[in-house]
Amino acid sequence: MNRIAAAVGAALLLVSQVAQGQNLIRNGSFEFGTFGPVIADHFVDLNEGSTKLSDWTIDFGTVNWHRSESFNVNPAQDGRYMIDFVNNVSYSQPYGGISQSFATTPGEVYRLGFWLAGPGGFTPNPRVVEVDVAGALGLTFSTPASDANGVKWEFKQYDFTAAAASTTLAFRAPKNSTGYWGPFVDNVSVSAVPEPSTYALFGAGLLGLGVVARRRRPR
Repeated sequence: MNRIAAAVGAALLLVSQVAQGQNLIRNGSFEFGTFGPVIADHFVDLNEGSTKLSDWTIDFGTVNWHRSESFNVNPAQDGRYMIDFVNNVSYSQPYGGISQSFATTPGEVYRLGFWLAGPGGFTPNPRVVEVDVAGALGLTFSTPASDANGVKWEFKQYDFTAAAASTTLAFRAPKNSTGYWGPFVDNVSVSAVPEPSTYALFGAGLLGLGVVARRRRPR
């Protein structure tokens, strides 16, 4: 009986892992890299071409790499760090973009997920971030309206079909963005979307285990 219970538990864990999928994005919560020099004790300027943020490319302009200690942007959605696409220091290029490439299987469906927020008490409110992925360019996602009490995070997702063995995901603030801080992005993920038949297969397996367990139950 213990073996069957263990098998059922393992099957449930496997189903959970399939449902969640492996995250193909590296450093999706922006926790890793060289955080410095620090400005006002809470953020770092990342200029075009910077290699300070691990696994991500700064494509153009300047973005701010924020740490949660700032009372204006506290807290990050996951961990301590997040990316701000409207830079409040460089007025010559106050907005920027980042990207990352990852391996994909052509024709397979993937799900992009990320958390989006705007800073409390600043305009414009809400704000917009633009996303490019797998040939879909300039997808726009709006932040939830925030107030002076701080940021409000909202989960966003988008399904896409890979066209090549490598896919690039890019985030940016819209051209000529203005304002002070935001939009913020955190906890980015991309994972394969399981086929419905996969869930059916696991469901049949679990049903079979349940039947065996019932037959072996002492009377």
